[in-house]
Amino acid sequence: MVESLVPPVPVTVRVGDVPLSGLVAAVPEPRATIVAVHGAVARAAYFHGTAHPDQSLLTLAQQLGHTVVALDRPGYGASAAHTRELSRDERAALYRAAVTQAAAEHGGTAPVVVVSHSAGAAHAARLVVDGLPGVVGWEMCSNGLRHVHIDLSPADGGGPRDAGSGASVRDLIWGPATLYPPGGMDTGGRRGDVIRPEPADAEAWRRELPAYAARVAVPVRLTIGERDPIWDHTPPVLAELAAAFGTAPRVGTNVQPGAPHNMSLSVAARAYHLGVLAFVEQCLLDATVPTPV
Repeated sequence: MVESLVPPVPVTVRVGDVPLSGLVAAVPEPRATIVAVHGAVARAAYFHGTAHPDQSLLTLAQQLGHTVVALDRPGYGASAAHTRELSRDERAALYRAAVTQAAAEHGGTAPVVVVSHSAGAAHAARLVVDGLPGVVGWEMCSNGLRHVHIDLSPADGGGPRDAGSGASVRDLIWGPATLYPPGGMDTGGRRGDVIRPEPADAEAWRRELPAYAARVAVPVRLTIGERDPIWDHTPPVLAELAAAFGTAPRVGTNVQPGAPHNMSLSVAARAYHLGVLAFVEQCLLDATVPTPV
């Protein structure tokens, strides 16, 4: 089956007059549909790094029988000129409508697992909680309750920086180039390609996370990179984060060895993606095997 697969292809999904761009890696009869939600200063191509074959979640998932739908979030890609006046709720509703349409078109009735990276968690939470059909699990990567270093509102107005070292958030997010294959530090977006509301959205999401987490009724996997200097991943904080998902039937935490914040582009990408796909398998099993009384 692997040899006959069509490589990931660009797609455009229209919701009313608004086009949303992205990538789809499809199989004829998907065992699951993975909805991949990118973070800030990135696009859907974050999940399909091409510098090394081990970078692509789309290709690996496809080889294991899953369809992947990765759409650019509103404000990125084709929708950029159409969403400048939309509120945060309107952008979330737009994204949910586009993802619902794309998942049905390319994945049919296959169960859905949402995989989010970084700032994409805010949109992913709404997909999981507010009505994307067929969701059976959520992988939330590179997001959490507590920042380690970042001062998002510096007094000098010069943009977010590490409160301790003065390093830019961009430098913190990437870390050393040795964590990536040659040419691998490409999120699919241009430098500075971040929608204007993104920092405020991220702060709003941190306040909202506990309330959304309490409503999640599917298995959850929470992953933070071992080399991620943005998020606190000490055991007490990870335990606090997991406890926020109080109604989820299963919550797992994972500190990915050797992985930076942008782990899907790093040399740890394949190890991380295989863990995600093992989680997908468990979600499919959970959805088909009755829970013991």
